[in-house]
Amino acid sequence: MLVKVLKLSMLCCLLYGSPVFAKYNLWEMPTVGEFQNDEWSCGVHSANRLLKAVEQNESYAEMREVLGGEYKFDINISYRIRTKVLEEVCDSWKKVLFGSVCLAKKTVEKIFEETKDLTLPIKTNSGLPDKILVKKLQTYYRSSFRVADRRTFSDLTQLIDVGKMPMALIHNWSKTRQFESKAELAGIGILFGPEASVIAGQGIDIPNFHWIIINGYDDDLVYYFDTYYDEQQVMTKADFMKQWEWKNGPISGSIDSALNIYEDMHPNTLLWIDEALPISKNLPFRGVMVAINSLILQ
Repeated sequence: MLVKVLKLSMLCCLLYGSPVFAKYNLWEMPTVGEFQNDEWSCGVHSANRLLKAVEQNESYAEMREVLGGEYKFDINISYRIRTKVLEEVCDSWKKVLFGSVCLAKKTVEKIFEETKDLTLPIKTNSGLPDKILVKKLQTYYRSSFRVADRRTFSDLTQLIDVGKMPMALIHNWSKTRQFESKAELAGIGILFGPEASVIAGQGIDIPNFHWIIINGYDDDLVYYFDTYYDEQQVMTKADFMKQWEWKNGPISGSIDSALNIYEDMHPNTLLWIDEALPISKNLPFRGVMVAINSLILQ
């Protein structure tokens, strides 16, 4: 609570002309009026908002049809099954005229191993992988769409400083996924750990990929637009980095490897229109008010 009070005090100082942020940049973004209404088209919706920012008025519903539906891919794995069997064996033998007899027995544990192959369907819940998405956006809508992965926060802020609002691919921790099959459930269990072992169809909270638009930042906060709202959203820089840099989150390295190998997806991905957007920069006063509202609501 003390930290929140101190932050509020610092933010309010700006109302009296004191420079609070060493670095501050916030840009307006257009409203879209229609929001994401499925589990996968966050990339389509965010791209739709970017196109509206360059005064290219496309329909979100039509873009969703053109850019394709929910995307899945398979992971082929081999795994070993270890079976323990208890057997009685002779512990003491005595030789007799025509052979040997067992005088005493003991129980021992034997382990048998076999290898099995399994194909697991995986859903990222973010529509097309970023490399495929950007190619379709370039083909059907605007050739200046670009994508890059393994970027830094400095790369992100440099885009914003020149008026290029990037989409960021993050993990959203609050979604609940419904499993369609035991194979999909097994895939989630392998990638996310034993805590994901629930009955197929019940659904559990696990990370999902999600696209958002970053339209501003300051020393402590990241300003963004989500696919479910037309209002400015705010999160701390630490929270954003945890979701944007996948290895800083609760996901194990196995999901990173699977996505890297099968779909060329990597942490710290940005997608943007490589043009200065014809939008207005917000005054610091507005950014302070947004930040205050966000901190009060936390």
